[in-house]
Amino acid sequence: MTHDYEPGRRLFHASGGLFVLLYVFEVIPWYVLGALAVAGVAVAGVLEFLRLFTDVADRMPLLKDLYSRLTRPYEDGSPAGYFYYMLSMCVAWLAFPPFAAVPGMLMLAFGDPFSGVLTEASSGERKEWWVFLAMFSFCVFIAFLFLRTTTSLSTAGVALVSAGGAAGATVADGANVEVRGFFLDDNLTIPILSGLIIRVLAAPAALFL
Repeated sequence: MTHDYEPGRRLFHASGGLFVLLYVFEVIPWYVLGALAVAGVAVAGVLEFLRLFTDVADRMPLLKDLYSRLTRPYEDGSPAGYFYYMLSMCVAWLAFPPFAAVPGMLMLAFGDPFSGVLTEASSGERKEWWVFLAMFSFCVFIAFLFLRTTTSLSTAGVALVSAGGAAGATVADGANVEVRGFFLDDNLTIPILSGLIIRVLAAPAALFL
């Protein structure tokens, strides 16, 4: 009997964004969000160590079932997406100020599963062009709402920065980049690339728009 855990994986993926929303709505401060991201990396790291370097899952049916729900078949011998997800959230929190980090985090949490629901392409296949367009539009919307209410940028500046960050997230979502036999997971690249672009564009947008 086979199980389709993909809807559950996408729901789990999106659930990580709830912690970011707690910061957005000022329920928790920035440092608490960072502490949650660090804790998430630690937990995911332990789980991945046990999965990749021990046989504990074979002796614990509950843990084996958890791995089957969180990982995909092609991740059997490599770190899984949920680890990269937590790692990139942590890196974004450490590397960027909130105005650049948060949109990228939200694009990962909600934009990535949004495009996954729309596409019929399987893993490793290129998504349809209109899925990229939908992903870009969705990410622009996310970034624009956040930046418009949390920065002093003009409307034109917010639009430019949002579009840049969304373009980075869309490229990261669709690109299959291989570095020395290692494929860069979009769970790792989306918040980092989009956050970097937002950070770079913010200064000229503030000066000239």
